[in-house]
Amino acid sequence: MKMDEIIDVNPTPQSEKTTICILGQKGVGKTYAMAILGDQLQCRTLYLDLIGAFTETQLVRNAIYLRINSTDREKTIQALETGFKKSKRIVLDMRNLVPREKVYMVDIVSQWVMHYGNVAVFLDEVAFVCPQSSRMYSDEFHRLVMAGRNFNCVPVCFSTQRSQTAHKDILALADRYLIFRLIHNLDRNKVKDLIGMKEKEWEVMENEIMTLQRKEAYLFYVAKGERVLKKVIMPEWNVKEGA
Repeated sequence: MKMDEIIDVNPTPQSEKTTICILGQKGVGKTYAMAILGDQLQCRTLYLDLIGAFTETQLVRNAIYLRINSTDREKTIQALETGFKKSKRIVLDMRNLVPREKVYMVDIVSQWVMHYGNVAVFLDEVAFVCPQSSRMYSDEFHRLVMAGRNFNCVPVCFSTQRSQTAHKDILALADRYLIFRLIHNLDRNKVKDLIGMKEKEWEVMENEIMTLQRKEAYLFYVAKGERVLKKVIMPEWNVKEGA
């Protein structure tokens, strides 16, 4: 699988791959895929680790790992600015924050990223901060997904285990979709709505999605008015290599 079909090594605001959405149940390889995609990039890359998945395994190579235990805006921004002077990759570990604090900090960081510019952003579990139904919603991350290219913040990549619980508007903003195994029918129905398949086509596709193995996914996007749908397998990747 060539990663350049999913992501640009040197992304620009004019790219057709500025927003990537990764869907799949727990343990199928979503975080692994995000680490591989981010590793291709030449630009500064920020990982918003809401549940500690990147951090626990040190999944991102050559990165600075910063743990956020409070909602101190100035301290967080200073840590990010200092970190990017030392490395082009930062993992911001927010797992210790409660839900409302995660939304607040993602808002702050998203604002800062658009001001700072020229940063790719990867967010694990977007449903935590952009849910379908909740008073707690990160408007700034939504704005980053929608308008990040205007600030040269590309790509923006986000994932979720439960596509049904993530807000439909943010999922619909993606240019590329990586669809891993989904067992729950509500999650699969959200995928059906996103890619716009007819009933007969969907019957075949739905069965395929349910039986995908770990690190297997379907890549979906539209090119020149035509839908592209192909099965892909994430490459074997040594986390420690190059560290």
